[in-house]
Amino acid sequence: MTSRLQFAGFLLAGLFLGLAHGARFCTPLAWIGVAGLAVGLREVQSRWVALGGLTAALFTEVLVANPWWPACAAHYWPDRPVLDGVVVLAFAALNALPKALPIAVGWLALRRWPIPLWLPAAWIVGEGLRNGLTRQAYCDWLYTQWQHEYVLRLAGHWGWIGANLLCLTLAAALGEALLRRSPRWTGFAVILTGVLMVQPAITPVEATFWPKVGALHLNGYAHLPKQAPAGVAILVWPEGANYQRPHVEEGPGHGKRIEPPLPPQGVAHLMGLITRTDGGHQNAIVALSPDGTVQMARAKVRLFPLTERPVWGWSVYFAQFLVPGAAAATLPTPVGPALSLICQEALERDFVLDQARIGATWLSQSNNEKVLVDSPHAFRQFLATSAFLAVETGLPVVRSAIYGLAALVDRDGTVLAVSEPDTDGVLTLASDVLSHAGPP
Repeated sequence: MTSRLQFAGFLLAGLFLGLAHGARFCTPLAWIGVAGLAVGLREVQSRWVALGGLTAALFTEVLVANPWWPACAAHYWPDRPVLDGVVVLAFAALNALPKALPIAVGWLALRRWPIPLWLPAAWIVGEGLRNGLTRQAYCDWLYTQWQHEYVLRLAGHWGWIGANLLCLTLAAALGEALLRRSPRWTGFAVILTGVLMVQPAITPVEATFWPKVGALHLNGYAHLPKQAPAGVAILVWPEGANYQRPHVEEGPGHGKRIEPPLPPQGVAHLMGLITRTDGGHQNAIVALSPDGTVQMARAKVRLFPLTERPVWGWSVYFAQFLVPGAAAATLPTPVGPALSLICQEALERDFVLDQARIGATWLSQSNNEKVLVDSPHAFRQFLATSAFLAVETGLPVVRSAIYGLAALVDRDGTVLAVSEPDTDGVLTLASDVLSHAGPP
């Protein structure tokens, strides 16, 4: 096979890996992409074709997986197409190169070994490096499988790394079996498939939980709901859900009261607010009683680089620097302690799993998704992260958003309900009670 064909094969594998982040019928391409990359790394002889092809494949993957990035850049830097293109390519490099590095090192050091013995581990190390640098884990390979119950079960029982290792090894083994026409590798792939298929089901949360919770979805601040649906005991509000800037410190409220978001009707709130503190502003979640009494507050710990905190003295022009939180992420609610996550904290797997050990019985997400520029593709990607959050923590997820989707996700990863884009309302298991539909 010529070098040009080998390089084209790498590009094709990257294309498949990127397309797998789309609709459900595309998800088998994730397995084909890994198998194709394994075949390419096994067959190629030229060091430059291998390293260049691998890098090109992973650049192709992230660009195809995130078609909303150009619109996102244009949203923040309008009428500057050259700058937008530079930003997109720079972000693609930040996503692709850290992932490529361990795979390249593995190929240089271990290329005489069977690919399934080292590629999965190198892949996981690469995703870990990428996520440590960018804090953007939604491009991870395993998220492409969020609608497949057997993979969700595997992640619930084996954890993220265990599920990744098994699935990537299975995909690489299929590539090795195809290349070598080897009964041994075929048998190995069959065994791994059997392990995947026999994982026991994850028990759903008790049915009495869902009628008591509601998640807000807003398309701006003009059409806030006037009341909560009947039977709801707690409402989860998005990040920065209104323009209030109350003075609320982290920790217990000590009887402090602020204006409640709805007339008192027996409904408590997990309210996303920018709060004023003695040390500065914080991006916080405040647990409120129906009358506005502050039960407890916690602020975002992992601040987003460039927009919420400077990086090496640099920031974007619209940045709002915030003070990071220090309190535990678990807040009291009428339906049990909630692990309350603010926006992209949900992508910080180490933080989430550490906080989940404190004793929460459910998980709330409060998001501002204006950055997703109303992209259905991006909405799917972030809904995938909620499904895996549920199975990894063993907690049901109540997801709220402004400029995005609300969702209710059982702890087995099943999405029970999801809101429609461009609507304002309260999502419950019974219905989506809309206060407005259409442009804000």
